[in-house]
Amino acid sequence: MDIKTKLIIGICCVVSFFLLVGILIGGDDSSTNKLGEQSIYDNIDITTDCDALQNVYNIAMDNVERRQPGDELRKVSLSYATYANTRMNNLDC
Repeated sequence: MDIKTKLIIGICCVVSFFLLVGILIGGDDSSTNKLGEQSIYDNIDITTDCDALQNVYNIAMDNVERRQPGDELRKVSLSYATYANTRMNNLDC
């Protein structure tokens, strides 16, 4: 398995873990309007690999599609997806 694949798998695992944790304990970063875990946003911010960011976006949108409108997990997942999409646009992916 090459390093890029390991990175993508690692990011997916981290996103999934913190997505669940973020829902269970809620986001507590009162300085922003971001939902969920700040560490997910931090990981997105430091990622420059367009494929890895696309994978984060895809996973988040898959989670959005699994939930009903108004569901808190859906809102958090949509926030992650939007943030990843913005990062990809900023990197010209």
